[in-house]
Amino acid sequence: MPVTSHPDVDELVGALHRGLRTVLGDRLLSLSVFGSVAAGAYDPGISDVDLLAVLDDPPTPDELYRLAALHAELVAGRPAWQDRVEVLYVPRETLRTYRSTPGPLAVVSPGEPLHLRSAGREWTLNLSDARENAVLVAGPAPARWIDPVPAVDLVECARGYAAAVAGRAARATTLGGDAYTVLILCRALHLHATGRPAGKAAAARWVARRHPRWSGLADRATAWRLGPDGPAGDGHRQVLAFAVWAADELSRPSPVEDAAGDLGRPPAPRCTSG
Repeated sequence: MPVTSHPDVDELVGALHRGLRTVLGDRLLSLSVFGSVAAGAYDPGISDVDLLAVLDDPPTPDELYRLAALHAELVAGRPAWQDRVEVLYVPRETLRTYRSTPGPLAVVSPGEPLHLRSAGREWTLNLSDARENAVLVAGPAPARWIDPVPAVDLVECARGYAAAVAGRAARATTLGGDAYTVLILCRALHLHATGRPAGKAAAARWVARRHPRWSGLADRATAWRLGPDGPAGDGHRQVLAFAVWAADELSRPSPVEDAAGDLGRPPAPRCTSG
């Protein structure tokens, strides 16, 4: 039975699910797809596929070895998915406590092999997205284990993540890197103003409408993302200027915080990147 409206995603997810059942058995409590696929913003051949696998306990060393082999086999047989698959393997207890007490998490992501990490508040945006928007493959919905996150906390996480992206902007050397910088900052600006997450393309359109001075850059960044990669060009200087401007915008109080009467409380610890 199809899980999404994208046959290429369904084929990959189906193969992964079968492999996970072999490796993990009943220790796999739930598997779901989130991110651009679940949000209706998936671009075939370009977008990553993000999945959340909920486990009863942290993966053992033997399971980590077998999961790494599974991912290598999946991509070897499907070259189009190279560096486009991210899976979070999270124990259910970590999902319950990560915002107050970090817990273990295993992740395989574009450019990074499967490895163990500690999951704390920096994973708020990812896990909140999975809670609210996941498309189920098997098992209960992630909301069974993940608590809802107030919009003001999502705004603070977006600030921290955007600050990290803006800080790396000067080191981008490709069109793809410049596109990532602009589009992630567009998403942060949209969340800051509205309290609602948005996909890259939708956030770029929103910035173009809301801030016309940056409309040309938002359109170019979308085109850079969808087109062939190459060295960063003359637009790189405008990307850096946009990063400085966006950082200033995001440092201001959010309308979401104003509405919540949140300006008098001490700021929450910043989230960075997941």
